[in-house]
Amino acid sequence: KPTETEKPTETEKPTETEKPTETEKPTETEKPTETETPTETEKPTETEKPTEPEKTTEPGQTTEQDKLTEPAESEMFALGDVNKDGKINSKDARLALHISARLESADVLTATLADANKDGKVNSKDARLILRASAKLEALPDEKIKASV
Repeated sequence: KPTETEKPTETEKPTETEKPTETEKPTETEKPTETETPTETEKPTETEKPTEPEKTTEPGQTTEQDKLTEPAESEMFALGDVNKDGKINSKDARLALHISARLESADVLTATLADANKDGKVNSKDARLILRASAKLEALPDEKIKASV
């Protein structure tokens, strides 16, 4: 048998609040005064360009400017020498495989060295070729890749 609930009690009527009072009208401010018209200033006078000091290097000496324009030293790497240690071995094949599986990232030079079959991709075929070359079962193209150091 359901139990009876108590009858809700009535709430009081809300009381009315007073009307808000009106505020005064804002006072008007004075108009801004006009300023004089600006006067033109004189144009600055042009100065002469400074002359460059004469170079006082001896023949065969290089200046800082010469160093900036000289080609950087470069090193040669064999195709397949992915880790650039001067040897082609299973470490290079492993690294090529890791690059192909995207387990390791490679800069442009490393990717070029890992692309042993020169098809424009680094994949398991390159890793296999590098591994076979390290075991002297297959020859890699005799190619050196030049890299700036």
